Amino acid sequence: MNSPQEYNSLLVLLCSLLFYTLLLERLIEILKAVYNYLDVVCGWQDYWNRSAVRLARELEKSRSQHWQEKLGGALEDYLSDAVPGYEGVNAVAAEKVRTLTLQIVIRSLAMLLGIALAFTLNINLFDVLQSMNEMTAALDGVINRSNVYFNSERVPGWLGTLLTGLIMGLGSDPLHQVIGRLERARKTSTDNPTGAG
Repeated sequence: MNSPQEYNSLLVLLCSLLFYTLLLERLIEILKAVYNYLDVVCGWQDYWNRSAVRLARELEKSRSQHWQEKLGGALEDYLSDAVPGYEGVNAVAAEKVRTLTLQIVIRSLAMLLGIALAFTLNINLFDVLQSMNEMTAALDGVINRSNVYFNSERVPGWLGTLLTGLIMGLGSDPLHQVIGRLERARKTSTDNPTGAG
């Protein structure tokens, strides 16, 4: 039978997952603040200005109006009508190029760090969920019924650890959403053991 110590160990695993996710978020925020400081001190804004000019030139190369509209729509996040000297005209803004580029780099770095942390610490959310499902089924008196959703029987160990790392890298808000959705799916499958909807 399942003891309170088993539940406590699963709770500790979930709390550690949340702890490392929050720790990773704070680390990324510190790295971003350091980069922002270095950006100002070292004068790296010239790089972003050159990048904006390079992007604007690439946009000007394609002369077709149809192509310009499609490209402008795809790159709308890079365009601003508040660029000094170009008021009222959509122009490529260096700050927007910088912001969007940093968002992509920082999110990618966070996911890579999350994956490395998950593999280093061997954290697999799906193993924890399967154990919780088995304990819940045992407490409910359901015999030989495993939850078909989100368990380590359906998700190989390496993939579960990889997905756990990606979830960690996305931050605590997505982690809360994932845990909430998994809990709702588990509750739904527990309430409806035959799987009929």
